[in-house]
Amino acid sequence: MKKIILIATIITTLLTTSCKQEYENWYSSGYELSGEWKVTTQQSVEEYLYIFYDEGAMPNPANVENWEWEDLYGNGVTDVLTYNSAANTPTELIIDDNHTFWDYKIKAKANIDARTFDVSNTPNLIYDGCNISIIGGKVLKDAATTPSGNPADSIVFYIKFSDDEYGFTYMKVSGFRKTGFLEDEIH
Repeated sequence: MKKIILIATIITTLLTTSCKQEYENWYSSGYELSGEWKVTTQQSVEEYLYIFYDEGAMPNPANVENWEWEDLYGNGVTDVLTYNSAANTPTELIIDDNHTFWDYKIKAKANIDARTFDVSNTPNLIYDGCNISIIGGKVLKDAATTPSGNPADSIVFYIKFSDDEYGFTYMKVSGFRKTGFLEDEIH
């Protein structure tokens, strides 16, 4: 009887260990830049004054990071998604506002090692008649502090829409990677 139990135990062990599959943990090629983001989209105060009140001078796009920004459209916090394209290459990144601001989705050029992305005058994949440019796109590791006080990755980019009726050169999109904590789900 002991031999039968011993043989049954050996067979069971062999069957369970031989059927066990090993899975590799892998990420998409754009993993470092991919995510769900809580962002604000702001417009240039200098451009606003120049466009609507003919005050001051049109600011220089080469100095876009130093412009004064404010949410002049009053949109508050919206969502942006960034993810790899179907080609899963480290040089392509999809940027999608998930129908929360301008209704845009574009494929940008990415540099995963530098954590940067940009695109020049590319068609909006959501609707015709709008070309989009992005400059200065970057993801910064743990550079943001969420409303709950937790560290999170930060995203910032400057986006231009060809169908902007007011003629803003660029708008600043900035925010933090969603954490999953309820206290960070601001609207």
